[in-house]
Amino acid sequence: VHAREQQVLLRRQFEHFFSDYDILLTPTTLTPAPLIDGPSALEQARLLTRFTSAFNLTGLPAMSIPCGFTSDGLPVGLQVVSAPWQEAAILRAGWAYEQATRWYSMNQPVL
Repeated sequence: VHAREQQVLLRRQFEHFFSDYDILLTPTTLTPAPLIDGPSALEQARLLTRFTSAFNLTGLPAMSIPCGFTSDGLPVGLQVVSAPWQEAAILRAGWAYEQATRWYSMNQPVL
């Protein structure tokens, strides 16, 4: 019951935020993807979902698009989020970003 109350409160806070803003941009993850021979994704789940879990919980539309590489050659994602039922807004924003940067078409070998 407490979790459902928190879910509703968080969604209302985001709805209030989106009454002033159309799009929210965040990193997709706090850290790059785990290396195959490093700590597993399960061990790092909390770090890897820090910026995505709120939108999973609230059901807000969000997507991740490529936005560069770390100094080690690992891909970095940009998360685009919008208000409820505004999937078209995030798709337009993502498309505009991709057309302006072309990160989606670049391949970087892992060093």
